[in-house]
Amino acid sequence: MSYYFDNKNIMSGPSIKQQDSHMIMAGVSKTIKERIISIDTKFRKDYVYGQNADADFTVNFGEKITEVRSMEVDSIDVPLTFFNINSSNNTFHVNTSLITLTPGFYPNVAMVATEINSKMVSAGFSPADISFSAVGINQTSVFRTNTVAYDISFGAAESYKTNLGWLLGFRKNSYRISSSSKSVVSECSINLKNPRHLFLAINEFSSTNVNSFLAPFENANLNKNIIARISVPDTGFATTVTASHGNGYLVSEVRKYLEKVNIQRMHIQLLDDAGNVVNLNGSDFAFTLRITCE
Repeated sequence: MSYYFDNKNIMSGPSIKQQDSHMIMAGVSKTIKERIISIDTKFRKDYVYGQNADADFTVNFGEKITEVRSMEVDSIDVPLTFFNINSSNNTFHVNTSLITLTPGFYPNVAMVATEINSKMVSAGFSPADISFSAVGINQTSVFRTNTVAYDISFGAAESYKTNLGWLLGFRKNSYRISSSSKSVVSECSINLKNPRHLFLAINEFSSTNVNSFLAPFENANLNKNIIARISVPDTGFATTVTASHGNGYLVSEVRKYLEKVNIQRMHIQLLDDAGNVVNLNGSDFAFTLRITCE
């Protein structure tokens, strides 16, 4: 052991000191261990086909993970099997008639326009009276009429940022096509990418969990258990995004605990950018956790 000329120890490490009649060892710390936990929803025990439990479930570990100091998401594989137009954003009203689009993945504006016009015809409207299309190099939405006036409504005011109108570029809840104006054009371009990103939320039932994901906007619906954000690339429907720190698709907090905790079960949710559980339509996702413990 090395000392300065004044007998002060210059090397960090364990040392033995005498206190009264006892010898005390100081500077001793436990070895930090790192564990990689792999979770694949395909192998969960409560798997029930046909139920939307693929992105909202609880996992129980057979072995308790003890003295955990920190946890982060290392990588995640998510199948892009969710619909951009689904049961929560597939309706609008023409006058008092409800128009409901078939839930599905719509890769381009032409498919959306065909579906909207078809459903309006099914609701009793003539194509000669009212129609929908995308126009110009900016791909804005337009409803046109050649005869009478129509009221177009996309739903409740509190949900207008997650409804069909928002995807089609409309930034207000309701519009009126008059017999003089003949049309109403969306304020913004059509953007069918929905959701733009996903969140992974993990509740490990620890009271010392400090949430690092914050939203600066009053109405943002962020789950307090969110640990990671996954960017959704434009790779097409039914492909799989593999997100990691290396490729930039994954941002994960290192969840550090105020005191060491034990983990035996987790409630896991995959959420869209509005905070709703994602419907993967029966597909499974997998991810790995990097956990440090003593």
